[in-house]
Amino acid sequence: MTETTSFLPPSFIIHCGACGEHVHHFDWGDTSNTQQYQYVQVTCPECNRGLYQCTLCQYNTIRLSNIKRHQMQSHKLEPQSYDTRISKPRDDNPAPSSPDMMDVDFSCTTNDSQDYETTNAALAEINTHDQPPDDDAGNHIYELDDNPISDEDIVHDEYLTSLITDAATNNDHEHAADDTASPTPTPMNVEYAASRASLAVTQFETMFPNDHSSQVYFWEAYRHSILRGESFGGIKGLLTRSTRQVFHSNEDILMSLDDAAIMFKIMDHALNCKGEQKENFLDIAVDLFGRIPTHTSLECFMSTLGPEQKESFNTFMNGLDEQQRKDYAKLLPSDDSITVPQNEKELTELLLKGKYAAFTNIASPKAKIYREHAVVSIAELLDHVVAHGVPIAWMQDGMGGSINHDINECEVAKEVLEEMRSKWDEPDKVAVCLVLFWSDGFQRSYIKQRDNNVWILTVTILNPHGNGTSPFHTYCIAIGKSSLDHTPIIEYFLKELETIKQEKNRFCGLTNKFIKTAFVPLLWSTDRPERASILHVQNVPSTYGLRSHVAAKANFDSLPHCDRCFSAMIDSIGVGDYPVFHDNLCTDCCRWDYFSNSAAAKTNPLPDKYPTFESSDSPNAPANRTTSETYLVSREQDFDWLSSGVLYSYHNAVSAEPGVRWRQNVMYPFLRSMAINDKVQELNWKSADERNKGAAEDNKPYIPYIWKSGVIQMHQFINSPMHLICHGVAADIIELVDKFLKTHRLGKKFESFANKYLLEIDRFKLCWCKIRYLPKTNWLAEDILGFSRIMPCMYGLFFVHIHDDIADTQKTTVSTILQMLHAFHVMLSALMNPRCSSDAAKIDCYIKLFLSCMHKSIMLITGSNEWWEKKGNFLSLLNLDVMTTSHKE
Repeated sequence: MTETTSFLPPSFIIHCGACGEHVHHFDWGDTSNTQQYQYVQVTCPECNRGLYQCTLCQYNTIRLSNIKRHQMQSHKLEPQSYDTRISKPRDDNPAPSSPDMMDVDFSCTTNDSQDYETTNAALAEINTHDQPPDDDAGNHIYELDDNPISDEDIVHDEYLTSLITDAATNNDHEHAADDTASPTPTPMNVEYAASRASLAVTQFETMFPNDHSSQVYFWEAYRHSILRGESFGGIKGLLTRSTRQVFHSNEDILMSLDDAAIMFKIMDHALNCKGEQKENFLDIAVDLFGRIPTHTSLECFMSTLGPEQKESFNTFMNGLDEQQRKDYAKLLPSDDSITVPQNEKELTELLLKGKYAAFTNIASPKAKIYREHAVVSIAELLDHVVAHGVPIAWMQDGMGGSINHDINECEVAKEVLEEMRSKWDEPDKVAVCLVLFWSDGFQRSYIKQRDNNVWILTVTILNPHGNGTSPFHTYCIAIGKSSLDHTPIIEYFLKELETIKQEKNRFCGLTNKFIKTAFVPLLWSTDRPERASILHVQNVPSTYGLRSHVAAKANFDSLPHCDRCFSAMIDSIGVGDYPVFHDNLCTDCCRWDYFSNSAAAKTNPLPDKYPTFESSDSPNAPANRTTSETYLVSREQDFDWLSSGVLYSYHNAVSAEPGVRWRQNVMYPFLRSMAINDKVQELNWKSADERNKGAAEDNKPYIPYIWKSGVIQMHQFINSPMHLICHGVAADIIELVDKFLKTHRLGKKFESFANKYLLEIDRFKLCWCKIRYLPKTNWLAEDILGFSRIMPCMYGLFFVHIHDDIADTQKTTVSTILQMLHAFHVMLSALMNPRCSSDAAKIDCYIKLFLSCMHKSIMLITGSNEWWEKKGNFLSLLNLDVMTTSHKE
């Protein structure tokens, strides 16, 4: 008998071969070993089933024949000539009576270096005790045959070995009080345990604590990648377990990738078809597979040979060297691992909704319902993304390197990284990736629009290959009706952001190692209404929040260019790269600068009933919103400033000092001047009023969670180009020009004229110029962008065509409209041009030139500035120069 050190498994957590659960302590029972084999009879405390436990490693089984095969193959115990490729015929195997098991042939298959010579004596000796043990009900317990690989094939990993050794040492301390301490495992046994099961316990369970399916999936993916050099071990193991109807398998040999692909396609097709289509598909699949002849095992193949052929075959196999046997073994018939469902019930149990079904147990983050929304944990999602081996553009990879990406090089990203590095003990060992968020509401269908709006939130992980449409880097993490309150959902994910920003060990499917990772939010892209709702600031129409991220009153008598400044800007065109001003300030206008020191900026009045008094013990007023202000100063918003405004107003609203308590008609104008939304105003006044009426003093001011969380800053909520430019500015331009045309009864005439050209352009099917016909109804962003490319030409040709029909009094208006359209075209071209979009000064100049042209057009068409007050996208264009500076390389 081979000399081998005994290894009793309490040093490790063991997988029960019957129920698949992780068991910390076994009832060891009879620990006496036979002369030829080293095993003990144990009882699993979870399922109370009898097991045979190998004392040399962690393997256990419910069949005596399996434990003997295992020790002959893996530990080279005598007799060594038993050929494990020849298993019992299907009819001799006891049929499983447990409802959890399927009737499948589980022929045992050896490793490629196994000797093929058959020893009938050994086969007879093993099969003598081949009946499985019974459970409490007297039913046979069915178990998969095991086929561990040989010790020579194990790839030794010092890092993993140290992890297992540490685990063994810790467990020895835990069992120090036991009467009989387990012997220390030899290095060979430690590495073998690491390759088989210990990783699933010491690391994968920590990473996926409540998800057994993901633990087993990524463990099998790791094991087959490291030990066998095979890819897709996780999906092969998933479908193997589904076919064999078990939660956990001790098998090292899984179904082939081709078989797994077929089973996966069957599952995918079944998920996408219903009713009669599914039944027809099953009929076709069953008929096709029924026509394919297969051998279920090598024994079936041998049974088709005559005596002389068998002898020739054995002679041939004995004459091969080890490498030739490995190559030939790939050509031998193997188990038919595909189980084709015969009907819809079997299909559901096998692949879709059964206890062991592939779809039920697939490794993925689990969705749950929270506040009437379907949500997916960001932390769980990132765990799976990294474990699946999705390529990620790490800003730093934890090993002194980084991946080049445009976003990684921007100033905001660098600031965020430095802030996070200052919080870690070993920042160079943490792999850091930036994540981007996007949220919006949209209609599922243009036909049924009532109660049809849906709100979604997505997260995007940077792709090193630059593919912005990769399905492996953008995920939907929340979905619900647009009519619902999304504030609890936003708060839920803000708390998760606090978690993912912390360093965490995650298994990396690309390197097959655990690495320290952290994910940091860079920006949150939204449209204007969505952003105002998330940030709890005023939305349009608004007096003090017309420009995003700025609390100010837009005075269109002083904010736009005056005639002198506009003429100077026009005259400078062609002199340099872009129009500039030579003087610093103008006393008549602010030149679209909200923060100008011009005298014109000091004409913005304070809101009616703005407070002019405060209590003596009042905290400091927020900057530029003191009680001594003489005009409303424009102020860029941030969360600290908004929070200080709420605390300041609340304190004065509950002040007990006579004559200085703020009433509702004073508190509201103050908060409104800071562009705080109505909800925050109402909640704070309600709390203050209840406290003044004798309510408990624990009534506190309401400050939105996003203001005080510190996870993401206000400037990281940016304008979505699709909404700002396409659905915003461009759509409003079309609306304004259409208003002018309809006023002069030219609307239908323009549509007929333009559609002839649009039809010809549409025939080219240009991917960069999507076209729809007029009138503008249900246009997508790409349709508006396509029309914006040809807008100056389209309107210009039309006005030339009807030149004689235009009254002389309207020719000035037409000229101004064309001027505005060309200015918009120049601005749009600069924004979409990578060579110009990084020049903040040029972008700012083009935007202000367009806004002045737009202002003149509005005044000529509508006769007042009221049109501006309903449009918040135009003034938000002024934020692009700052965004360009902070987000450029």
